[in-house]
Amino acid sequence: MTISNGITYASSQSVYESLKKYASIILDKIVQACKWVWEHIKQIYRACFFRSEKSFTMQPPDPQVEDFIALGSKNYLEIIEESPRAILTSGLDGGVNSCFLNAVIQATIGEPISFQALFNHPKQHTEIQDCAFRFIRGENNADITKLIRNLKDKNNNYVFPMFANAGQHTAAEAYQELLQNIGNEEGHPLVYEIQGSQKFNVEVEEECQILNQNVVDRTYTDQLKDEFVHLLPLHLPDGQEDGNLRVENLLQNYFINNHTSDSDSRRVPFRCLVGGAEVDVELPVTPAERNIQLSRCPECLVLETPRIITEKYKKDDGTAGAHFKESNITFMWDKEDLSVYLDPKHTRSEKGGRYEVRSFVIHNGRVNEEEGSRSGHFHTYRKVDNAWYYFSDTTRKKVTGNEELENQFDEDICKKVHLIFAVRTNVDNEVLQQKLSDRVSPS
Repeated sequence: MTISNGITYASSQSVYESLKKYASIILDKIVQACKWVWEHIKQIYRACFFRSEKSFTMQPPDPQVEDFIALGSKNYLEIIEESPRAILTSGLDGGVNSCFLNAVIQATIGEPISFQALFNHPKQHTEIQDCAFRFIRGENNADITKLIRNLKDKNNNYVFPMFANAGQHTAAEAYQELLQNIGNEEGHPLVYEIQGSQKFNVEVEEECQILNQNVVDRTYTDQLKDEFVHLLPLHLPDGQEDGNLRVENLLQNYFINNHTSDSDSRRVPFRCLVGGAEVDVELPVTPAERNIQLSRCPECLVLETPRIITEKYKKDDGTAGAHFKESNITFMWDKEDLSVYLDPKHTRSEKGGRYEVRSFVIHNGRVNEEEGSRSGHFHTYRKVDNAWYYFSDTTRKKVTGNEELENQFDEDICKKVHLIFAVRTNVDNEVLQQKLSDRVSPS
């Protein structure tokens, strides 16, 4: 009896110790899980739910957040399909003078290519990526504009200084600031590499004979240094400030006979034959024709229109100044085909294409030409499936099917458009050439 009781007691002790051991392990796991959840709650609060103007300081990347971001990037289209309201989310406030940044975010965050390039790029900040995913998932408090404006690095400096103040900027400036934070990268879908040449007329006396091989008939050709740009700034033909134009006309003018200012005039040294002797002479040259190309056919076209003409000048104290004035051009659109056609001759690869417009950023305001100042409001039209929507800060309205808004849309895209975001689609070369023939005026 004693032996039996001893065995029973020993067995009970063994079970007790085992249960105690496993309970300790489970409790430790629960504590770790609670800590993990608490840390993420704090991160989400700091990144997405803060409402004060207190600056947000960037934290080291969290592996769990990075895993979530990687998962989200792979299933971006699924997120959109599962959350129909995600890409229709408004709710962007951001504080005083934020419309220029709100408009850019609302124009780009609903498009997979732009989203990946701007908000889910490997060099982008974890906080921005995380907030962007929460925004497209439809969380109204995920105010990505406010996050970007207040984001600071580990040295307590603003990541985007231009957004940190309450100054007035254009949507084009905001877009370029976002991309500059990522950098100029070959092959980036939203960064264009420009290559080409500039011709100059050389002012030379008859008794002076230029010996340089790159001068023909008093025209000097200079190969331009390859340049990376974040959007294509379209210019009006010299001397034109009004009239009806198509975007393709301005694209033609951008690539060929590009606008040049007097500041491009300079003096260039040439090897000359003067009075039978070879000497080096600096001669004045004036810009003639500029012919540039894109290094490749891009996936997206982002175009800045010349609705607001900026005239730069030097002040008496030597600092730079600018005057602003409005052009009176009207863009001509085919309502059944809101697209831009890129001529293959404007790319080094000799490939062009049709670009379906997915978003318009509109500047609704005025320019005081006497004071050289500008004011107004930026808002966005974005195409979702086959319907157009209006976004303005925290406001969202469906345009398609609303006669009043449709009329306003037609007027805005013809007379007030500031930025155009378009995505490349496949098109037959014969159709492309026919469209270009119909839309581009002979140069």
